[in-house]
Amino acid sequence: MTLPPDEGYSYDLYTAAAFRGHGLASAARIPALRHARDHGCRRVFSAVLPENLPGWRTPAAIGFRAIGWIG
Repeated sequence: MTLPPDEGYSYDLYTAAAFRGHGLASAARIPALRHARDHGCRRVFSAVLPENLPGWRTPAAIGFRAIGWIG
């Protein structure tokens, strides 16, 4: 997927099972998004497997919204 210079792609965020449910994924992703914004990125895309229901929580909680499917 080719993106313009002012767009980013966030992927492979993983939280070990023992640490899930403590807000660590949001705590890690929010500073990364701020860093991207501060360096000219105006939009960030992310991909989550459809069957990964817990994996949808963090992106939704920090403002990502579903816009389509990659296939």
